[in-house]
Amino acid sequence: MPASIPVRPLFARWRDRLPLAILLAALASLFALGGDGGWYYRSEIGGFDGDAAHKALTIAENLSPEHNFLMTFRVWEREDGGFEYDPYNRFPIGGFVLVKLAAAPFGSDLAAKLRAGRALALLMFCGAALFAYLALARIAESRWIALAATLFAFSGLYALHHPDFVFTETMELFGVMLVFHGMVLFVQEGRFRQLLVKVCAALLLGWHVYALIMPFIALGFAGESFALVRANGGLGAGILDRIRAAPAALPALARSRFIALAAVAILFGSTTLALNLANEYAAFDGSRSLRKLPSVDSIMARLGVTDDHKRNPDTAWGGFSSRQFHRAGASFAPYAVAGLVERQFPKTEPESPSPAWAAWGIAASVAALAGLALVPRRFRAPIAAAAAMGFCWALAARYNTSSVAHSFEGLYYIGLPLALWCAALIGARRLLGRRLGGAAAIGAAALAAPLFALSVAYAARGGLDDSQIERYKARTADFSAIMEMTRGKRVVITSPAKEWRIYHGVLEYSLGH
Repeated sequence: MPASIPVRPLFARWRDRLPLAILLAALASLFALGGDGGWYYRSEIGGFDGDAAHKALTIAENLSPEHNFLMTFRVWEREDGGFEYDPYNRFPIGGFVLVKLAAAPFGSDLAAKLRAGRALALLMFCGAALFAYLALARIAESRWIALAATLFAFSGLYALHHPDFVFTETMELFGVMLVFHGMVLFVQEGRFRQLLVKVCAALLLGWHVYALIMPFIALGFAGESFALVRANGGLGAGILDRIRAAPAALPALARSRFIALAAVAILFGSTTLALNLANEYAAFDGSRSLRKLPSVDSIMARLGVTDDHKRNPDTAWGGFSSRQFHRAGASFAPYAVAGLVERQFPKTEPESPSPAWAAWGIAASVAALAGLALVPRRFRAPIAAAAAMGFCWALAARYNTSSVAHSFEGLYYIGLPLALWCAALIGARRLLGRRLGGAAAIGAAALAAPLFALSVAYAARGGLDDSQIERYKARTADFSAIMEMTRGKRVVITSPAKEWRIYHGVLEYSLGH
């Protein structure tokens, strides 16, 4: 007779899978944001910005052998028969390649291309949440804690402001969480190669991953240095003992994997950018010096080399720090709760940062930092780097005249609620005991799942009335018809408020306001 199936192990297996099933079901609710593919303008109140979507689709369309796969959102022909470009080569190419692959099957159907782009963005957002969950499950040694922390963090005001954003932001978030998961595997199991692969993959999607890996490298290298100096008897009574012990630790530090990680990240990112700039230089047939290339000029402005940043009041330390703490505080606010409190669709970036949000952001950041003491020691560097990620990127972009005010920058503060909720639930388990702490984690997950779904449903409303929706749908249909009629032709189409050029049937990005 066949052996009977033991009931308890089977139940235990399904119990282990239940948190993941709940997470996937909650993430599936995101596709309520998909709408009908109209040219919706939700930059203030939801996750879709028609302006940026148009730009991303145009760059993706223009990725072709004809233009040497140059990332450009405007192409036109000069009188001498040569071409001029408005390139976007300061970004890695990976995200736009994915947009092109998603939109390619739909020809000139602009509404379908928008739906495909938004579906891609939502899938990347779901992937980011999945890797966050998998990483936190290892850190907390509890799938329920990981589920609760992930759903609370990903239902935040900034997170649900951009889940279907047809540009590179959600793709970069996916890359960031992919690397976060790789860091956890590295510190737990020593799997270094998978981390290198994930870092390189993330750098093909965008540069924000540097704000995660650089603090991780700094913290990890500092921890290694401290341990090696101590192992060589450098923690004696005086500072001289430590100085004498330092040279003995240098050979081991030179072989540190953190140094290797920094080298790979810098070399791979630098090579990617250099290839982009070389492609752009070739596109201009040597008519412009390297310093005069549009992408180089844009990079210089964002690094503060030019004087443009002085005109931006957000770069003054007072306004800059209050805006960052506003973002930190708003990242903890579930989208639906923020909307109900404000009695309107919440705005992530008001003209002036809210003192209340900023005060809450300071308190929450301090709490997340203190909560690191509750996290197992080997996981502190990855989760501290995730919590610091938003601030690190903001400091690096402080002189950026445009990026400081871009609301999507707040998306990268998501590491703060991930860290705080994970630490808080780990602390509850220690305080209450494993059984009661597990019940608390299950209760938190039971609260987080419907809150996430409610926030998604609230965001899906979009703040648009029927007349606005019909107008945007009509605009989308008009542009699809224009693209079809002018395919293979060179024409210029103007309207009273905007100018749209078409080159070989590709809508150029030339929005006016």
